[in-house]
Amino acid sequence: MATVLQLPRCLHTTKALFGLTFALYLLALVPGGNACPLQLTSIVIDINDVQLNLEIATTPEARRCGLSKRAALPPDAGMLFVLPETMPFAVWMKDTRLPLDIAFIEAGGKIVAIEQMDPLHSTKIYVSPQAVLYAIEVHRGWFKAHHVRVGDILNISLPADAKAP
Repeated sequence: MATVLQLPRCLHTTKALFGLTFALYLLALVPGGNACPLQLTSIVIDINDVQLNLEIATTPEARRCGLSKRAALPPDAGMLFVLPETMPFAVWMKDTRLPLDIAFIEAGGKIVAIEQMDPLHSTKIYVSPQAVLYAIEVHRGWFKAHHVRVGDILNISLPADAKAP
């Protein structure tokens, strides 16, 4: 997965000016001895009759690591990012070797945007178009191949111990 930053609400509308600040902020957040990838709890969700195995990133450290530094990912696997509250959400692909898609998802499970992300791209920032509670990253093309579109509603049921702090 990409490295993640939770954007303050006031910065969400100034995305164009945010790029450099975001990169510098992220560099300050991620220590040099970063132990990505982390061992995370997983859940299985059903999307259009396909089971998707998702690691759950609920802590700031897990959201920062995401799927970065991974050489491979099983075909029907990905990462579910759970935010502590509904908020703007941004990711970048620095140190992420795999081409990925990301779906930004409202608290009720509605997908509000799907974007393709290029691997090892350290300057492009992918920002949710509105405040979200979740994001799912999967292999590039997975959403299209399984007919998952903006507007679809996902049933995301988290175990009690998988809520964001």
